[in-house]
Amino acid sequence: MRRTFFDNKPFARTVFSSIALTGLSHFATASLLSQDVNYRAEYRVESRQQLASTVSEAPASNFVDASTKTVSVSSAVVTARWNLDSLTERAMQVHPALSEIEAKIDAAYGVYVQSGLQPNPMIGYQGQQIGSGGRAEQHGITFGRDFVRREKIERSQAVATAEQNRLRQELDVMRMRVATDLRIAYYQAIAAQRQYDLSKELLEVAEKGEKLAEQLRAAKEVSKIDVIQASVEKERASISIDNATNRVRATWQVIATLAGLATDCPEELDKDCMQCERDYVFCDVLTSLKANSPEIAAANATIQRNAQILGRARVEPLPNINVQSLVNWQDNGIGGKPDGGVQVALPIPIRNKNQGAIHQAIAELRAAEFALHKLELDLQNRLSATYEKYANAKSQEDRYNKTLIPQAKESLDLTRLAYKENEVTIIALLSAQRSFFELSIAALETTRQRRIAEAEMDGMLLVGSVSAR
Repeated sequence: MRRTFFDNKPFARTVFSSIALTGLSHFATASLLSQDVNYRAEYRVESRQQLASTVSEAPASNFVDASTKTVSVSSAVVTARWNLDSLTERAMQVHPALSEIEAKIDAAYGVYVQSGLQPNPMIGYQGQQIGSGGRAEQHGITFGRDFVRREKIERSQAVATAEQNRLRQELDVMRMRVATDLRIAYYQAIAAQRQYDLSKELLEVAEKGEKLAEQLRAAKEVSKIDVIQASVEKERASISIDNATNRVRATWQVIATLAGLATDCPEELDKDCMQCERDYVFCDVLTSLKANSPEIAAANATIQRNAQILGRARVEPLPNINVQSLVNWQDNGIGGKPDGGVQVALPIPIRNKNQGAIHQAIAELRAAEFALHKLELDLQNRLSATYEKYANAKSQEDRYNKTLIPQAKESLDLTRLAYKENEVTIIALLSAQRSFFELSIAALETTRQRRIAEAEMDGMLLVGSVSAR
């Protein structure tokens, strides 16, 4: 009776074991693919929730819906559609810096999946004693696989998870940068619109001065010099109008860039939002900054990731196990009967214990901890400079609005009346006009600087969403 391969039970068990290993590998791969689909669905929901949270937690604005208003800037008449909240929400959806980090998070998840996979099994043909004239030839199938230690896989996935968490913190940092940049650009645009309005007022005053000089010239009460000087002042006011118009367009371009708008025409914004009664105290702002700064959270996440990298380096010396099996369906050395063999091997960590990588991981962990301390000092320094601008602007704002500008306006009115009565020269009138305009512009500048400084403090000193690396 002829014996079959299955009559040799040890060899049959070897083959079935190899097949079982292959089947388990495919099962594990299918399970991971299922987890991948579930994770991506959860990630999209989480991203939407984070976006909604970011927008809802932004400081409440005083901006009104100006959808029915129009504003004339130079020759352009446009309809207002956007306020700060709607612009911020749009920027969170279209800003490329946010999409870039989200793609990096997705890539880090791919690393997480890959680091959890065992090596593929191997199968091959092996022939020995081929030139023995059929006396000792062996023909068989080989099966093999490397088994990575469970500790290594878990540590590798822990590193990938920590990297995902770090990138999510970086995403929060970038969201704050985008929101702060947009808020600052919004205030810049409002200040530019006000400067345009002031320039129009100056032009009207200059035109009245020129007309008055011409009337007095016709009555032979002043010389031609007065008319020429009044005309020069009107031309200077026209130049201010042109500059203010260009400034309005430039600030709107910044808003359009950040929010991904295609329009080139500036739109009206609520100007009342420039008024703010909130006071900032340095110590309170610094405490809030250290407790809530996304930069601090990102630095802590970097420390956690480097700690996981150190843990992974320490388990690297644990040897992987290599298993090889051979099934000869024909061994002429034993009369053509089947036989086989099994080999199990693992490296012995005698010289290479991964000590270099462990040393590197320890140093990088310490570097991340020092980087956190350096960041805290840097935040304090940056806050000092920002708070100085805020304090200076705040102290000057009241003086301009309550004292200097009313006095300059009164002086201008009195000088205009005195000029009509031929009590002062055109030089005095032009000087009063110029003084009033310059003080108004200076007051607007202090308000602009204060609101920008407040926006930076509210935004955790995070600016530069386009230039940040």
